[in-house]
Amino acid sequence: MGAQIAAHLTNANVETILFELPAKEGDPNGNVKKALEGLKKLEPNPLSSPSRLSYIQPANYEQNLELLRECDLVIEAIAERVDWKSDLYRKVAPYLGPQTSSPPTPRACRSTASPMPSRKPCATVSAAYTSSIRRAICIWLS
Repeated sequence: MGAQIAAHLTNANVETILFELPAKEGDPNGNVKKALEGLKKLEPNPLSSPSRLSYIQPANYEQNLELLRECDLVIEAIAERVDWKSDLYRKVAPYLGPQTSSPPTPRACRSTASPMPSRKPCATVSAAYTSSIRRAICIWLS
């Protein structure tokens, strides 16, 4: 799902980074590259043009968290498990800038101990809104 969201953002000319867990062997971005290659097999293809694939930057959580600092929007696509979401939020929250919009914290994670700092809520992303987004990040865990 994260790769498809990244494809749609790229179609709207939003510079997009797709994060995934690092591969256990070989290229650390192997998992995210596999997800991006999978876009080519979808019908209809979520990319407006095959060349758009090259506009999605692959990233992983071990090497690339600094890329989050310049993102205007964070979209997470992760299973609805509180433990996974909490771990993810704790990992990325220190790297999010004050300009970053993110979806509301899931109800299960809302508490005084929530790892996500207060920031601009962004429950819905519309085509009109994407014109003000310079760089977006899609976080996807398989």
